[in-house]
Amino acid sequence: AQGVAAEAAGGYAVTKSLQNVARKLGIHLAEAKLAQIVPATGALIAGGFNAYYTSKVCDACAALYRERFLVRKYGPAAVAAALSGA
Repeated sequence: AQGVAAEAAGGYAVTKSLQNVARKLGIHLAEAKLAQIVPATGALIAGGFNAYYTSKVCDACAALYRERFLVRKYGPAAVAAALSGA
């Protein structure tokens, strides 16, 4: 009877040990996968910001070149008057 009890206790200890190892391994793998998401998220955010910033710079450049064209065509006084709303 004592041999059976000792064998059962040993099996229980092995089972518990394997469960702990599996739990720790699962946590480690989950952390590793989450760590892979961080750079991807950063890349998406940075890409969105770059697209927004590039759009704004292109809009400003287009407006400045339009103004430059109008100054050359009509003169600075006419453009200044038009920009001031007169």
